[in-house]
Amino acid sequence: MTVDNTKGFRGSQPDGVQGTDEQRTEPYTKYGEGAEESVTQQSAGSGRGVASSDGKQAGAVGAPKEDIEEAILYAKKYLEDLLSFFGLNIDVYATTHDHEVVELNVPSTHLNGFLIGQRGETTRALQHTISTALRNQGFTNSRVNVDVADYKKHRAERVAKAAEEWFRDVKDQGQAKELKPMNAADRRIIHQAATDYGLETESVGEGRDRHIILRPASKAEELPED
Repeated sequence: MTVDNTKGFRGSQPDGVQGTDEQRTEPYTKYGEGAEESVTQQSAGSGRGVASSDGKQAGAVGAPKEDIEEAILYAKKYLEDLLSFFGLNIDVYATTHDHEVVELNVPSTHLNGFLIGQRGETTRALQHTISTALRNQGFTNSRVNVDVADYKKHRAERVAKAAEEWFRDVKDQGQAKELKPMNAADRRIIHQAATDYGLETESVGEGRDRHIILRPASKAEELPED
């Protein structure tokens, strides 16, 4: 499902959107990593909610809005309005692949570095802001992923490529391997890439010490079914 830059929906997927439908869905539901660290979510059953700019609260905006198409359109317009404050009057590509996470892709401009920030900090701040706005408007779909000039897509490719040597070691030696601590976004990339490579993964540790353990596939999984 895709929001056109002008209006309506179309079925194509741009190069700026990461991965396949399955790849974009799984990181939020598998491996125990949860949603992206920058995207905070408040329970729909919480008492008070978060106050919005017009004084309304997330828990007091009436009936929940469950239409993902409406959430996509709102998030797209919200981000475009934010960018206009920096002199960028551009169309943001908006879509969803799992009917849960709103994907927003900002095309390349002369402000790429500013919008991405150090190690993607600004994109995470944008995600948080838009996610909060969606909750304040009563949308049940408030998880947001923002990418600028394919920054996340290219980073995911680099991380997965660098991890291939670890995957080969585990598969060739048949022994588990503990990786160094990394952030949630990179862990999700490793989880998916390792699964595609035929390995098992597990995240252990807390906070900044959280890291992945790579393991060879279990014998039961390697044997063909009768």
